[in-house]
Amino acid sequence: MTTIFNVAAYILDITGTIATMKLQKLAYYSQAYSLATTGYPLFNEDFQAWRNGPVYPELFALHRGKFLIRKGELVLPNTEKLQDNSLTDVQKILVEKVCEKFAGYSGSDLSAMTHSE
Repeated sequence: MTTIFNVAAYILDITGTIATMKLQKLAYYSQAYSLATTGYPLFNEDFQAWRNGPVYPELFALHRGKFLIRKGELVLPNTEKLQDNSLTDVQKILVEKVCEKFAGYSGSDLSAMTHSE
């Protein structure tokens, strides 16, 4: 199983620069899509229900204070490292589909969508 950090890094590989809120929501929808289609989570980290929708606190801590995040800017604490190729091909396709489906939405749009579900 991979981690939220590796999923977020892969999302950034796909999207380049995005709003941190959108990164959170794409990670959330990737997890939801994995659970819905495979019955298994992508990662073990739990999200929390915040005012602007679901947030992964561990990921939030890495981009706190930033509005945008770019590929390569996701820096982990010394205790963990991003793992190259930590996502299987199936997991990558799943995340790619989520990113493609929600590409046209802003972080605020995605936040509103999570509130309506």
